[in-house]
Amino acid sequence: SDKGNPILKKAAQKAINYISQARNPYYAWRYQVPPNGDNDSSVTGWMVFALASARDAGLTISEDDFRGAIAWFDDATDTATGRTGYLEPNGLSARPEHLLDTYPAELTEAMTAVAMLCRVFVKDIVKDLPDQKEILEKGAELLLEKMPEWSDDGSTCDMYYWYYGSYAMFQMAAVKSRYWESWEKAMEKAILPNQRT
Repeated sequence: SDKGNPILKKAAQKAINYISQARNPYYAWRYQVPPNGDNDSSVTGWMVFALASARDAGLTISEDDFRGAIAWFDDATDTATGRTGYLEPNGLSARPEHLLDTYPAELTEAMTAVAMLCRVFVKDIVKDLPDQKEILEKGAELLLEKMPEWSDDGSTCDMYYWYYGSYAMFQMAAVKSRYWESWEKAMEKAILPNQRT
């Protein structure tokens, strides 16, 4: 929109332009600028969120950035299971090596949740994408198998996953209300009794 501070709008547009320039041609993002061809689901998710927010704020964005992100998520997602990996289909979320035993990546579907949410955001922006409903439902079923669960040692408490999972499953309520209802119930059970006041 034309409302707001023009100085901030100019700075925000520069940031969005930088994000666009950091994307690998025809694909997505990782950590390198300039891009070197590597992509990952986590960084790509954050870039899609930034671009979607920029679009909502009236900044100029390129649909090619969203198309590249979906191309990456399509390649990083196993179509049989719906699981999106960090670097490849069916891969697990990234973990620092020293946390693999105490914080098992196989207990979450964080990258699946990231991909689901990005697919939901992008389908409203890029109108000619193939239908995402089937892969979204497969992803939601995976998330239902790995619901939030509190553990005092923290081994099951993946806040990154819970954030993306909550956001994605809330969006999925429009498809099947049980997705959000089940997730919300598990989140409340995990978080509320353990919240420090």
